[in-house]
Amino acid sequence: MRSAGFGLLELLIALMISALVLLALTQAMMTQQRAAVAVENWARLLENGRFAQSAIFDALRQADERLPCARQRQDHKSQRITAPSALFNPHLRIIGWEAQGTGVGARWWLSSPSQTANHSGPTPVPPPLAARLDRQSDAVVIQSVNTQASVQVSEVTPWAFHTQRHHRIKSCRWVVVSDCAHDFEFQLTDAEPRTLRWHETDCTPGNHLGQPTPLHWLTADPSHLFVVTRDWQAWFVGPNEDGGRTLYRMLMHQGLTRVRTEAIVDDIETLQLEYAYRAPASPRVWLSAEQVPDWRSVEAVRFAVVARLDSQQSPRGTEVRAPLLSGELQWPSDQPHVVFGSAVSFQ
Repeated sequence: MRSAGFGLLELLIALMISALVLLALTQAMMTQQRAAVAVENWARLLENGRFAQSAIFDALRQADERLPCARQRQDHKSQRITAPSALFNPHLRIIGWEAQGTGVGARWWLSSPSQTANHSGPTPVPPPLAARLDRQSDAVVIQSVNTQASVQVSEVTPWAFHTQRHHRIKSCRWVVVSDCAHDFEFQLTDAEPRTLRWHETDCTPGNHLGQPTPLHWLTADPSHLFVVTRDWQAWFVGPNEDGGRTLYRMLMHQGLTRVRTEAIVDDIETLQLEYAYRAPASPRVWLSAEQVPDWRSVEAVRFAVVARLDSQQSPRGTEVRAPLLSGELQWPSDQPHVVFGSAVSFQ
């Protein structure tokens, strides 16, 4: 007569079935986890790309070289004592540099980060920018004009404007004092709390001084004067400390004397720009930076950023090709990328 309970064979079968069920559950959980990670990575990629696109778009929309009321007067006159500079040119809202091999119509391969830059543009790349710029990224410097509404002039002297309260404008900033009919431009010498002064300075480009500046053409009432600053910022992609690439903004509000670089968003592989140029009696064409003959005639800018997904979901040995402005970009299929772009027209 057989005794009650499980035999050895039955117990082994039960254990095997339990192990198979446990293995299936583990695989399902791992698959679900990988799917969740993939979704999170793609969400981060889209967020990074859209944020980079929005930041550059907003900066380009603010590009302007004109003073608030000068555009409304035909008799507007300007006196400028800042030293001549191709980079800090008050007549240019924008200038750029093109990475070698990435211009209009180019087909190129996205390689690993490198600071060995070889760029073409209207001037040599400024040293602080060249030290951070990736060799496959374009760069652009944008000028903006910002009214200092809280700064009110109380007195005008041959070497300075005195303000009613602390103006909080840092030394080396490019300052314009205007009454709408005339304006006076200089680089601020000292960050004195209630004085805007323009002596000789070690700022870049600095002031070109001679005799005391006659300011009799300004309005007799200092309260009718307003103060604005011209600010410059550079946008570019450069290598970061982790071996990847980052979109940076370099603030040049105090010339090249005191620049400040800010990391905007990581995993941006390149920034590419093209410029709409119209010669007299000619249709508008899109050019790369080294092709622009006159930056004052740039009517619009279109740009693209490429965001990278740090994953290995596709097999190696293949490549992906995608349109990038008027050119084409290639990258390995095991490194998914997405292109984001937009355009801004100037008034």
